[in-house]
Formats: sequence, C-alpha cells, structure tokens
Amino acid sequence: MTKMKSTKRALLSAVLALMLCIAMLVGTTYAWFTDSVTSGRNTIVSGNLDVELYYSALQADGTWSTYEKVTSTTKVFSETAQYEPGYTEVVRFKVVNEGSLALKYNLAAQVYSEIEGVNVANESFKLSNFLMTGIADVNAITDRNAAAALAVNKLGTFTMADQIALAAGAEKEIAMIITMPTTVGNEANYKKSDDPADPTKYQPSIELGVTLVATQFTAESDSFGSDYDANAPFSMWNGKVPTEMPESLVVDGATQTVHVKDAAAFAYLSTLSQKWASLYTDGQGTTYTNYVKGKGGNYYYSGQWTVSLETDIDLNNYAITPVDIVFGQSTGATAFEGNNHTIRNINTTTGLFANGTRASFSNLTLENVKATNGALAGIVNSLVTNVTVKNATISGTDYVGGLVGKTYSSVVRCKVIDSTVIATGKEAGGLIGYAETNSKGSTITSNTVKNVSVYANNRAAGLVAQPNVNIKVYDNTIDTVTVGVTDAGEYQPDAVASNALAPANVYNNTVINATVNKDIAVAANNTDLKNAAKSGGEVVVAPGSYKLPATSDFDANTTLICTPGTVFEGKSGLNINGATVTGAEFSNESGNAVSGTVNGTFKDCDFTGSNALRGCYAGENVVFENCTFSGDVYGIHFDGGSNDVLFRNCTFSGFNAMGSAITKLTLEGCIFKANDTSRYNGINLWGDTDLINCTFVFDGKASTEWVDLANSNKTVTFTNCVVTDGKTEKGVETVVGNFELGNTVIVDGTPVIFFNDDLKAAVANGNTKLLLRNGEYDLSGSQKDGLTLTGLGDNVKVANTTQFAGGKAVGAITKAVNLKNVTITNTVYTMENGSNATFTNVNFAAGFRQGYGKNVKFTDCTFGSNSEGYALHFQTDSASEGGLIKLNGCEFEGGKVHLGGKRAYEFVGCDFATGTDFQVWSNITLDGCTVNGVEVTAANVATLFPNLNLEKVTIK
Repeated sequence: MTKMKSTKRALLSAVLALMLCIAMLVGTTYAWFTDSVTSGRNTIVSGNLDVELYYSALQADGTWSTYEKVTSTTKVFSETAQYEPGYTEVVRFKVVNEGSLALKYNLAAQVYSEIEGVNVANESFKLSNFLMTGIADVNAITDRNAAAALAVNKLGTFTMADQIALAAGAEKEIAMIITMPTTVGNEANYKKSDDPADPTKYQPSIELGVTLVATQFTAESDSFGSDYDANAPFSMWNGKVPTEMPESLVVDGATQTVHVKDAAAFAYLSTLSQKWASLYTDGQGTTYTNYVKGKGGNYYYSGQWTVSLETDIDLNNYAITPVDIVFGQSTGATAFEGNNHTIRNINTTTGLFANGTRASFSNLTLENVKATNGALAGIVNSLVTNVTVKNATISGTDYVGGLVGKTYSSVVRCKVIDSTVIATGKEAGGLIGYAETNSKGSTITSNTVKNVSVYANNRAAGLVAQPNVNIKVYDNTIDTVTVGVTDAGEYQPDAVASNALAPANVYNNTVINATVNKDIAVAANNTDLKNAAKSGGEVVVAPGSYKLPATSDFDANTTLICTPGTVFEGKSGLNINGATVTGAEFSNESGNAVSGTVNGTFKDCDFTGSNALRGCYAGENVVFENCTFSGDVYGIHFDGGSNDVLFRNCTFSGFNAMGSAITKLTLEGCIFKANDTSRYNGINLWGDTDLINCTFVFDGKASTEWVDLANSNKTVTFTNCVVTDGKTEKGVETVVGNFELGNTVIVDGTPVIFFNDDLKAAVANGNTKLLLRNGEYDLSGSQKDGLTLTGLGDNVKVANTTQFAGGKAVGAITKAVNLKNVTITNTVYTMENGSNATFTNVNFAAGFRQGYGKNVKFTDCTFGSNSEGYALHFQTDSASEGGLIKLNGCEFEGGKVHLGGKRAYEFVGCDFATGTDFQVWSNITLDGCTVNGVEVTAANVATLFPNLNLEKVTIK
C-alpha cells in the first residue's frame, strides 16, 4: 500500500511523443494491388483495398470531437500526457472501407521507438513494459475504470480472433485504450536529474504507433469462384521441420506459455516436446525449479502449459507427422489454444496431433484435411471445445471420426462440415468414432455435423458410432448426413448413434435431412472394388489408387461413390456397362491415355493430364456432369461411336476434339478456358453439336482461340453462350472459325455466313438476319427488305453495293437495311426506298451517297470519300419532309458533306477532319462535335467550317 501511495504522489512526467503509425499487413505469399493513406511518419498499405481512417478525441467538456481524416500531420494521442498508475487515454477510430472489396482487420498499439529511463531505485526501465492497450466497441467505454479494464494486451500484441469484418462501403467505430495499470509501482517512477544542464537525463520517452492488421476477406468472386484471396493471411509451410528451434517459437516460463507464431514454429513442436521429456529447461537455456521426477528418471515441469497458436497456418498438403505437444508433467495436460485461427491443407496419418494426446484443444479450425482416424487426432484424452473441421476426408480401418477417432473425455461445441468419414472396418462417426468413458463420465453436447457422409463396414452414425455407457449425448445437431454400412447386423446405422450402450443417455438431439443406408459396400482395394461392382448397388470407394474393373465385372446398376483421393490410373476403358461413377480422378500413367469405349455416367470426376480422355468411342449411355478435363492436348477426343454424348456443367482446358461418328453432341453450361501452356485451345467438332449456356474464357495467350468444325454437312448451334478475355465480353460468334463448306452455324437463332455463295443462298431462302465472318462479300442481288447483316471480327468487307449499275437496278441496299461491323469498299448508292436504315460501326471507305430516304441512323461509323470528293451525300427529297438523319459518334476523314433539303440532320458527338466541307440545304444540329478534337461552338463554327450556311445551323 505504501509503495502505491508513494508512486501516486510522484507523478511520472514522461512525455509521450505519440504519433500514429498505421501499417496494413498482407500475406507474404501473394502480391496485391495497393492503396495508401499516410499518417504521421508511416503509411497504410492495403492489399487490393481502398481504406480510410478517421479519429475522434475526448474533449475537456466530456464530448467527442468530430471525426477527422488521418493525414501525414495527424497526432491522435496527446503529446503532453504524463502517465502515472491509473492514467488512461482513449481515442476513437472509424475505419471506412471505401473500396469494392471486403476486408477484415484489427488494431494494436506498438512501440515505434523508445528511450530507457532510470527509476528511483537506480534501475533501468522502459515504459513499454508498464503500458497496456486494448480495442473495444465505443459503447463499452462508460468511464475510466471501464476503459482501463478493457486494456488487456501488452503493447504490440493483439489477437486475430478479434478480427472485424468490414464489407465494401461499410464503416466501423472502435476505441483504442492506452493505460498504466494501478498495480504499477516505483519501478516505473523515474528519478530526478542530478544534472541541471540535462533535466530529462533519467526520464523515459516512447513513441507509439498503431498497427492496423488487415487482409482481404473472402467475400468476392472472380470467374472461378470466391477462393482467389483465400491464402492471403496464412503462414505457409515449406514441408521441412527446422533443425534448430525457430525464433517464431517462443517459450515463456513466466506465463507457462509456448507461443507459435508461424508454420515453422508449429512444425517444430514435436521436437520441442521430445526435448521437454528429458530436460528440465524450457529449451532456450532457462532452468526452472518446479520440476518433479517421473518414470525412467525424466523430469517434468509440474505446472500446466499452454500452447498458443498466434497465426493462421497453411501446411500446403505436405505430409506431416502427427504433432506431439506434451508439455508438463506426465499426468497433466497441455492446453492447445487455437485463438480462433485456422490450420489448412493438412495431410497426415492418424490425425494432426499425436495419437493418445493428453492435450485439451479449444478455438481452432482445421480445413482441407486428409487423415486416417480423425482430423484432430486418432485418440484424445482431454476436453475438446469449439474445434471446427471443414472439407475433411477421414479414412481408416476402425474407430474413425470426422473430429477424433476415439475420445476419453468431453467434446463440446465442435463442428464437422462438408466432410467424408470412412471405416473399412467398424465404428465410423461424423464427429467421433468411439466415445469411451473416463472415471467421471463425459458429455458430447452442442456439436454440429453438417453435409457429412459416413460409411463403415459395421457401426456407422452421423454423430458418434458408439457412445459408451457413461457418455451423455445431447443437444447436438445433425444436418444433412448420409450414413451407410455394408453389414448392419445387430448394430443398425443411425443419424445420431449406432450402438449407444446406454440409449437413455442419448437425448434432445436434432436431426435434419438424414439418409441411412443399410446395404452399401465399402471398397479399399481392387479386389473389394471388383467384387462389389459385380454385385451392383452403391459402392463407396475409399481414398487410394485403383484399376477400373473390366466391363464384365460391372453390374449396370452399380454406382461408385468415390471419396476424395480416389484415383483410377493407367488405361481405363470406361466401358462400365452403363454404371455411374462419382467423384473419381482419372489420371495418366507413363503417357498412356484414358481410352476405350465410354459407356456410363460420370459425375464430379477429374480427367487430368495430357491425353486425359483419348481414343474413345461413344457407347450406349455417355454422360459427363460437373467434370473437369485438364489435358494440354486431347483433353477429350472421341474417335467415333453412333450414340449421343452429353457434357453438362463441365470445365475444359487445352485442346479437345469431339465426335467423329457421334450422332449428337450436347455441351450444356460448360466452361472452356484457354491454357497459356497449351499448344492448342478450344474444341474441334466433328459432328452435330448444341452448345447451350457455355462460356469461353480466352486470355489472348493461346495460339488458337476458336471452335472449329472440321467435318462437312454438320450443324453447330450456340444458344446463350458467352465469350470473354477475362475482362471484356465479346460476341460468341467471334470464337467460331475454320469451318468447311456445307456446314451450318447458328448463334442465338441467327445463321453465320462464311462464304459469299452461302450469303446469297441464305437471303434467297428468306433469312432477314445474318452474321458475316471475316472475308469479302458481294451484295449484288441480295435485295431484301429489313435485311440485317452483322460483321464478325475486324476484316469483314462488303462490295458491289451500288443500286444503279449500267442503268439497271440491282438493289443491294434497300428499305430498312441494317449493317453492323463491316467495311464497305465501294461507294454506297441508294437512290430510292432508302428509309429506316441503320448503320452501326460501318466503315464507308468510299463514302455514302443516298439519293432519297428518311429516318436513317448512323452510329460509330467512319466516312471516307469517293472519287467525286463526297463523304456523305443526301439529295433534296420533297417526299421525305419531316424525316431525320441522325449520326452519333461518327468520324469523317474529310471530303464534302452534302445535306439535301426537306430533312433534318443531327450530328451528336461526331469528329470532323480539318477541311471537311459542309454543303447544307436543310436544318442541321451540331451537338458536342469537334474538328480534330477542337469543340465546335457558336464562336468558332464559322472558322472551322467557312462554307457553312450558319442560318441553318444550331449549336449545342
């Protein structure tokens, strides 16, 4: 008490030069676009974000100041603050997401620079050792005591578990607190200077900063989903266990905590645990006294230790030996505190942590897991709370669970989501395989299993296969599970518990949409697979490598349910007698293709490698749904067959040749992606084909980017398809190329013309809407009222459009004609019936000369001039009185613009070359027009067009 009083009387007059230091930290794996906001002497640097920071300070009258934007001169904390025990300062921040991407963030006060002081006991000290900080909701701070109570972190620390998500355009108010606790004594009371020339000789000072840790939040999607930024915040493992203890693994004997700060530190935990069993030091040279001698003469620290995970970790699918984390006495338990972090891409044996571990686990997420008994561990002996497993494939012999294979303790508030659990022997549970009792009894409560499939030869359940007699199972939720067993016997499969030894202890559980199958085969090797397929029915195939059985070994009613990691290697004929295969991977072996007669249905399968599916023939029933084909060349190659083939919602890369003698090929909802490593791209069609709701993504790096039809007398129909380079959507017709004579191509009901003879034939057949591929076309004799011709690509040329040739009308351009995206190489003459025509993106290389007509519209057209010097020429036409000639966004390369009377002419956003000569007999409007980029105004129009009759001109 005396110590505290003396300290409070002697105010600590350390002047804190507090400057705001903001640093947006992104993951080290990816490089992102950046934005910055400077404050003080530091910069916010954001990954693909546009973020602003504002602050508000508490004023003398007790009100908060108006939020001000943080700039390079902002000082958000008091520069004259004199800290003593109990002194507390609060500043409000407002984080505003002004970008288009969601983010997640956290704040922490950190030391930017510091000068040590000397206390009254002549001991050196730093202020940073005695200041605490915290982040809180602004409404949680009601007075000084409430604020100080929320300052629970040391300077420079924060927990990412408290990350705040901020949607695009949203904002969030938070308060930052800095305080010196009342427990601080004279150890932080600096002594007076004994040097009159240096009054601050022993006075400490500190320059603080605020670190805003933020990353992209996986809320947005690109063309391939919402996972493009999913790796940003993770520490990546290189697959190697360090030979020496990394600095990122910190053992703190004072708090009995092992701090894990990156992936290398996590990988070293087992090594540290092994050293711990034979040493009575902390592994960093510090000796502790509180040790007891255990069996075998080893020493163990008698207290309980906590392993604190302080970052998200990506194990990168490298095989990792189950991690041993036994720190402390042999009869005690280590506490693994996940701090709501995630460990992802786990590839291990029994589970991520060592079998039989005595550790308790809390607040952890395991994502993308491959293990044999449980995602967390094969066997656990202590409490597991708030651990989530996502996207796991757990496959073993006996005692297999989505979370743990076998537990001797309670499991509370845990989740298993979107996972598969397989026991080729017995005891498979969506959460736990086997729950054994301890002396006090255990509870399995408030857990969730959702979108999980559970299979076993015997004893399978959606939650726990067998809870022992003293286990209480209640208040759990089982949502959308599939449970199946090969041989139920007396142990019936169940959505909750298959073999509860005390059924009365299983109560108040909620089951939603459960499917329980008592007759399903489980295959773990080629022999099992062959025998099961021959018998028919559903066969669950455990992860592993297989050879697809021969046709004679398949019953037509067989369905192979292949779990993640199921691979069929080598030359697989795929002639499976009409059966169904789901979830398999078909891969090459020594360059051989997956080939043969294709007969059956394939769902959610991956065909990988060059020649992934080649030398194939269409059998009686050929359907591919949600499959991927990633072959560089011949991702799919059908050499023949007399049956239909359907691809629905499939994804292709590389080059694919489809259908020689196939009756009909249908591609529905498929995606074709250019592969810049491929020698070819696209598809080569040999038969009649329908493409419906398909997307072609070509990035400009591939050597060819089209759909080819190499056979003759075939029809290809595109319906509601899209072509894009990843940024800009293009007309689907631009993807079509290299077609032979006699083929028909239809895009959304409009025929595509490749050859001039086909154009004449199409018009003669009554077509009024046609698409023209690159090439030259002769419109002589192509008279048709309402004819619409749209050019495709950049090299579509139309010639012989003159209506009068040798005194005889040939009628190429007639009433209500519509031309788009073409170049007309000769002068256009339409002396009569030229009304209601539209021209879009047409290059009139030799000018446009129309005698009569009204209501003609030109959009984004270019006008050259003919031999007589005319770029645009309309005759006077009394019959067209009241008509309008409108030109939007057009460009004139020079020449005469002759505008006959009785019509109105409107030029909007047009550009004229210098020297363009207007000859006007009617009213015209110039709206937003320019001459070589100079805007036409009332003041300069006479100069820009010296021969223009200004009485007939309106300038807008």
